[in-house]
Amino acid sequence: MINLTKIDEYLKSPGVSWHAIIGKAQHDPSQFGMLHTLARKWFERDGLSVIKLVSKSLTNDRARSSILGPLLHMGVRADPLGTFELVVYMEGGEGNKIAEDVTRIWAGIDPESALNAINALKPSALRLQLLATAMQLWADRDPQAVLEYVEGMPKEIIALGLQLAIVAMAEDSPQQAAPLVAQLRGDSSKRNAIHKIAQIWLNLEPHAALDWILSDVETEEYRQELLSYALPSLALERPHLAFETALAQPLESHQTGLEAGVINRLAGHNLNIALELLPRVREGRTRLISYGVVSNAMVANGSPMEAVQLSQELPESDRGTYFLLTMGTWAQSDPDGLLDSIEGLPYSEAKSKAAAMLTFLNRFDEQTLTDDQLGQIEKFLSDEDAKTLEQGGMGLLNPIMNLQ
Repeated sequence: MINLTKIDEYLKSPGVSWHAIIGKAQHDPSQFGMLHTLARKWFERDGLSVIKLVSKSLTNDRARSSILGPLLHMGVRADPLGTFELVVYMEGGEGNKIAEDVTRIWAGIDPESALNAINALKPSALRLQLLATAMQLWADRDPQAVLEYVEGMPKEIIALGLQLAIVAMAEDSPQQAAPLVAQLRGDSSKRNAIHKIAQIWLNLEPHAALDWILSDVETEEYRQELLSYALPSLALERPHLAFETALAQPLESHQTGLEAGVINRLAGHNLNIALELLPRVREGRTRLISYGVVSNAMVANGSPMEAVQLSQELPESDRGTYFLLTMGTWAQSDPDGLLDSIEGLPYSEAKSKAAAMLTFLNRFDEQTLTDDQLGQIEKFLSDEDAKTLEQGGMGLLNPIMNLQ
């Protein structure tokens, strides 16, 4: 414990005092102020070597965070290159972290000098990590300066700087960043940058972003990925434009059309427009998924019978799955209401799926329905659904899971 009456005596020989008290004092937060003063005085007397000695003696994480950080700031202000060279070659597991801390401090003051020092290191994972750290900090403040800096550099530095600068530039000006992606060579780098630009641009200017996604040669490879979230994003503001754009995209037999995403977004926010557009959805799994989404929204909005009637717009082969989706939602949200309505359902297949889903879900929901109630609806089960329930009932979910 530090004797506060001897502070002046401690400060006369800060290094000796540090080693005498650090073992216990670093575990007592009330002593951190005095330890910081000792470290500062020691640094002022003996210079950069103190950083290494202080780091080695601090084993308490809380004390280390409190005391070493300010000491690193002092070192960088006094001699940035010397501090960097000291910590980058420090041994031990904390060496890399300290090197990154110094890089952050230095790059925040003079990023170009920091990058020059990092570039002088031998190729290694640490060098690449420090390059990314310094470039990221600089790019966040001045992406154009990073682009100018990496000109004429080795390819890996150009690629890293270009990617970071483009992403940083996109935060304020996606339209300015967009043409630069043509300079990116790595598939992963280009893909990440294009997605970042699209996400930001869609929030700022959705129409301009959509034009870029649809027309720029650099987005062609990633167009379907981009449209998968661009069109739902646009749907609330321009639902018909989003829907027509989705319909214009190619569709393979095993794929789900992009219009399903538009319908999904509209079903939760503007059900009337979703219903208006629904009949134009392309056939197959796209149509079944879209109708299922709208059905769920109708059940949630208190119109389950209308959702049942909507089944007639689907091919007969899809109605069983549709009823499973509809009745599953209804059984989960209002089992008593479905129980009371099952007799009045207009189609025998709908009644069977309702009874099946009520019975199946009841097994996992603390017995919402009594045995008597379950017995009353057993008569509505088709032979196929009854057999599926006898086998555990998981077969009811297979058609739904196949749509995922």
